[in-house]
Amino acid sequence: MSDKPTNSSENKNTDSKPVQEEKTNLISHLAIRLGIPFFIIFLIAVSMTDARDEKAIFLAWTTTVFLLLLLIFLARETSRFTNKKQTLLKNVNIFLLLLYIFLFVISGLFALFIGGYN
Repeated sequence: MSDKPTNSSENKNTDSKPVQEEKTNLISHLAIRLGIPFFIIFLIAVSMTDARDEKAIFLAWTTTVFLLLLLIFLARETSRFTNKKQTLLKNVNIFLLLLYIFLFVISGLFALFIGGYN
């Protein structure tokens, strides 16, 4: 048995502000990590529709390099979140890494086979 009296208000979390702040933080985190890359990739894809072969090859390689830089950024950020014990943002970044690795492979295959070394 414990000698300390337990206060029931210590055990209950009545403050909803940290939960709301964490949810807002997660939404802004996802908006930045998904919105900016997809906007840039969309702009590159729109440019590809009217491009000649050489420009399309260049844009495919540009997309591949952009996704590689994004993967490096997310991997570094995920390790930073691991050190700071922010598990929710770390898990979101791991999911985004898997998504961007898939897109990187697709973009790399497209750049290699469509605009490869002929």
